[in-house]
Amino acid sequence: MQTAVAFTPDGDSVVATGDGVPAVAWDVDERASRQRFGIDEGPAWEIDVSPDGDLVATIGFEDTARARVWDRHSGYEVFTVEQDNFRPEALAWSPDGSLLAVAGNPAEGASGRTLVVDRSGRPVAEVVEDDDFHPVEVEFSPDGQWLVTGLAQLNREFQIVDGVRLWDWGSGEVLMDLPAYAHQVAVDPTGRRIVTGEVGLGGSIWDVATGEQLATLTGHNGDITDVAFSPDGNTIATSGTDGTVRLWVAESGTERLVLRGDDGPIWSLDFDDEGDRLVSGGDGMTRVWALDLDDLVGIAQSRLTRSLTDDECRQYLHVEACPS
Repeated sequence: MQTAVAFTPDGDSVVATGDGVPAVAWDVDERASRQRFGIDEGPAWEIDVSPDGDLVATIGFEDTARARVWDRHSGYEVFTVEQDNFRPEALAWSPDGSLLAVAGNPAEGASGRTLVVDRSGRPVAEVVEDDDFHPVEVEFSPDGQWLVTGLAQLNREFQIVDGVRLWDWGSGEVLMDLPAYAHQVAVDPTGRRIVTGEVGLGGSIWDVATGEQLATLTGHNGDITDVAFSPDGNTIATSGTDGTVRLWVAESGTERLVLRGDDGPIWSLDFDDEGDRLVSGGDGMTRVWALDLDDLVGIAQSRLTRSLTDDECRQYLHVEACPS
């Protein structure tokens, strides 16, 4: 089962695709279910938690494609984004949590569009793509003033042609087009860079001001399935069909660390707000990774019956010698 995952802002919970429900909120430390969203419905392929942690937005595998927003604490549905001839594909909360962007494709004909709604589901704005282009990914800028959409187009030879577009969503003006064949996009916390995950081509880092390609991310043995910036903007995380999560230096695109553990594809990932942990979702498996050295040492001390050797510290903790 393709898994979608997201941290809550407090870092205490992870919201992940559920069995028989769109999503489930799990307590990270207790590994126990806190809340289930919806009843007897398909799991979600997209999940995003509002910055205040009160609302959970999902897009699920249902006969009627729609984006749904849930109260995180009660599990009750707050509103649904559903329109005729509109199939949601991706969603994202604005940085202040006041708006939700829902990107989608027409069920037939026409062009794709992105709807921007408020916390009650009331439409605020709409941006419409060029003929036959469909948004498959969407993200707000850190200041909430512009949107970035990842696009797909079906041409006459039935090949996918992609691109990335930056929008002033308030005016409907196109700010920039990037020649990235991307189905995954993320904006760094400063708004200076965009990272894209490109089908069959690895990933790229782009300069927002100039549109220049700054670096490429090469290492996955297969497609990149999700991308994310750490909260400080210094690290990029990518997941792939090769069953790995990879961490990259955002400034240079240099690969820093490979996290392994899944036999099948990893579909989704998210940093916590401190950048100390990362959650990844594979085929029916959700994992929380400790990235902070002190956390890693604490986990090791709680599970080992002897001290690590220096060789083991180099292999597992990526340090030259074990901490005292």
